[in-house]
Amino acid sequence: MVVWSVSEALPDRELQDMFSAVYGRPNRVAFHTILANSLFWVSARNEDGTLVAFANVIWDGLYHALVVDRAALTHPSGDLKHEALLRVCDVLKERYPTVSKIHVECDEGEIPLLEPLGFERRTYGRLLW
Repeated sequence: MVVWSVSEALPDRELQDMFSAVYGRPNRVAFHTILANSLFWVSARNEDGTLVAFANVIWDGLYHALVVDRAALTHPSGDLKHEALLRVCDVLKERYPTVSKIHVECDEGEIPLLEPLGFERRTYGRLLW
């Protein structure tokens, strides 16, 4: 089981550790600078409090939202990277009704999961809703 949050305060070190584990290389990004300029982000924690998933959302101020920095650790409850995107879509619909275009970069294997939700393929690994 995981617990999801929206715009939870996240120290750089927690995000760096999670991204390092996901991508298998050291991550020293100053995430606080990025998050200070984000519309919102979603994150998930394990029962023990470990950060296990994250997705950041930026926007043009009205119509377009872009989901960036989406990552998740392997987890027994399923594909948290995909679940993070679903959570982002829910928050956008609820809090930002003017957003009519959601841009997503994703793996080719995730596209068939997103097309039934209204996403359309644009270029390799890029979808628009």
